[in-house]
Amino acid sequence: MSNYSQRRFKGCRRHVRLQLDYGQPKPPAEQIWYQQKGHELLVVNPVEIPQIDADLDLIKQSLDQKAIPKQTPSKEDIFDKLPYELRHDIFKLLPAGSILALKAASWAMHLTTFSADFWREKLSAEMPWLWEIHDINIFQSQKSEDRASGLLLDIQKKSAYTSENDDFILGLANRRRIWGVCEQIRARYLESLAGISDSES
Repeated sequence: MSNYSQRRFKGCRRHVRLQLDYGQPKPPAEQIWYQQKGHELLVVNPVEIPQIDADLDLIKQSLDQKAIPKQTPSKEDIFDKLPYELRHDIFKLLPAGSILALKAASWAMHLTTFSADFWREKLSAEMPWLWEIHDINIFQSQKSEDRASGLLLDIQKKSAYTSENDDFILGLANRRRIWGVCEQIRARYLESLAGISDSES
């Protein structure tokens, strides 16, 4: 190989990928692969995730029941004394999983409804990469709310890779990592568009 070709090859290797935060575990900078514990998630399918499908099937089964028995409060509910406005303020301060847990535990909060847009925005802000649950109406019963709460709270932990924790779902952790990279690319693209627009005006 000539000196020119060697310099050209080395120059290409320095620009194998964009200068972004690729999340954890950090992929190799070069186009090589070496075995390292935890890095197997980098090659796992981030779209088809059997563990998530199985959990969602349980939620859907509880929603598909033709006759859901009427539920009544089993004991005095302190939230029943709060006006609707304060209940909604509480919902705004809680993450999605905690909202479901509260509605599952309190009959008064279960009966307190909010708009579909509010719930969609809450999910999109916290876990946009979990698109499977965005279109499921899980507020039909406290049973479905309880199951969905457990799923969301569990997913927050199992969707993030850490070197100290082996209890994560490979495909889901890879999906969340990839989503973070795509968000960075999107932000840079929008910044570039804004810069072009400013220069032309």
